[in-house]
Amino acid sequence: MPFLLFCGYSDKAHGALEGRLDMKALKDVVGVAAFWGISTWSVRKLEREGKLKAVRIGRRVLFEEEELERFVAERKRVAAPTETRNGGEPTEEATR
Repeated sequence: MPFLLFCGYSDKAHGALEGRLDMKALKDVVGVAAFWGISTWSVRKLEREGKLKAVRIGRRVLFEEEELERFVAERKRVAAPTETRNGGEPTEEATR
């Protein structure tokens, strides 16, 4: 740990900081856009509208993986099963 000692940090101080920091994996706008197959502008728009919560470090906009999972989970749709008869028309029971 010579670098930490050189910067004025002791092993004791480093251990105390390590216990308090709960670092989570962060993805940048480009990474989120590529993973979801949308534009970076769309990701930034979602953040600007408050639909995605970001961590800002300087000019960088980063997202926690938990936040991305929450966003996707809220938008999942469960398709209701439809009953069909001749030709794929929904039955009267399915349209109620």
